Amino acid sequence: MILVLLNKIVFCFKGAVPTLTNSYVLLLFFWSVNVLIIELHKAELTFIS
Repeated sequence: MILVLLNKIVFCFKGAVPTLTNSYVLLLFFWSVNVLIIELHKAELTFIS
């Protein structure tokens, strides 16, 4: 579900800003995924404690 949402966001970036290269979009995508994973780990830690 989250991945589908991220894919839509990346697709919107591609459509809105055609000048962006695919590599930049990929970097943005992976950065977003990393941020999400970090936030999920924080939430898990606070939930456990």
